[in-house]
Amino acid sequence: MTQLKKWDLIEEASPVVPSMAEHLWEWFWDVISGKGGEEGFWVSLKAWSEMTGTKPTVWEVGVLQQLHDEYQWQISAKLREG
Repeated sequence: MTQLKKWDLIEEASPVVPSMAEHLWEWFWDVISGKGGEEGFWVSLKAWSEMTGTKPTVWEVGVLQQLHDEYQWQISAKLREG
């Protein structure tokens, strides 16, 4: 399943990802791997960074955090809908 398809399970309209940020979209799905809450995200991000040797910048980590926050919000909204 592609990353955009995963997002489609949450919301019909996938976000538009500018070409210069496509790597962040890929990194997000690599890190999230179905992990839930805030602590799981940070633990997953650290493990992913160590295992892949990828060293995201502070700005990139901020973007990943924003993507995670939106992902969590969308999941919560979907659950509230029933």
